[in-house]
Order: sequence, then C-alpha cells, then structure tokens
Amino acid sequence: MPFIKGQSGNVRGRKYGVPNKTTKEMKEILRTVVEENLAYLNSVQDQLSIQDRIALIKTMLPYTNPKLSSIVVKDADSNNAFRTIDINIIRPNDNQ
Repeated sequence: MPFIKGQSGNVRGRKYGVPNKTTKEMKEILRTVVEENLAYLNSVQDQLSIQDRIALIKTMLPYTNPKLSSIVVKDADSNNAFRTIDINIIRPNDNQ
C-alpha cells in the first residue's frame, strides 16, 4: 500500500518538526564527555603535530557545536537586482 504525500504510515508518530529525543540525548552525552575531558585533550594536543590537532578539532567539533547550513536570500524583485540610476549634473550658467 503506497503512502500518500504528507501522510505518514504511523499516524501516532512524531509530529513534523519535533526533534528526535534519542539524538538530542546522545549529543548531550557526547558534549558532557568532551567537557569533562577538556583538560586532558588540551594537554595531549601539545604533543600532536598541527595536522593531528586540526584532525582532532575537526572530529570533535560536530559533537559540540551545531552544524551550520548555508542559506540563499532572494530579493522580492530579483529580476531587477541592479537598477540604473540617472544622474543629471546641472552647472550654473556663466552669464549670470
């Protein structure tokens, strides 16, 4: 039986836009582990090469900070993004 667009097979399931509790709890646990071991990580990073330090930061960052996503901002009048401006310079008449 195919699903209808916008209608879930589980009518009593999680509402649209409600975050997953398990994912939220797991992120909190990982954040706590990182925070509790921050002193150790700082002491270890002094012994690492710059490439290893960057790899450590790159690996840990998704567990402590939310991932950012890019957005596109569209102007309501996007067809006329650049408009011409006419400037008329009026010079005073030298005869006056």
